[in-house]
Amino acid sequence: MARAILKLLRNKDECPTYKELAVEAKVANATTGQGLKLYLDEVGEFCRSRGFPDLAVIVVSKSSRDTGNPLPSRNAFDDEGFYGHQKLSVEGVKAEQRRVRDYDWASEVWIW
Repeated sequence: MARAILKLLRNKDECPTYKELAVEAKVANATTGQGLKLYLDEVGEFCRSRGFPDLAVIVVSKSSRDTGNPLPSRNAFDDEGFYGHQKLSVEGVKAEQRRVRDYDWASEVWIW
């Protein structure tokens, strides 16, 4: 899944959507992009446990990307408005998205 995310990042200037990721990774429900939560949780945990930026935050809803404010799905945020296990605010998510884009992923042999 991490490889699919990185491939999508290499091929475009914008954050990939859930549907784009599902199609690239050839997962079930590729037409909707639903059902990726467990995969993205695993990617996030893998990245955080190794000190990498959290690749999962770069995958966004199409509607948020279309409005110019690319963020993960509203369902990825808890009732208090925080994202994921690391409890990032919206600004924290945007900062982590910048870290993902700025990181030298090409130097990570495990990816390729």
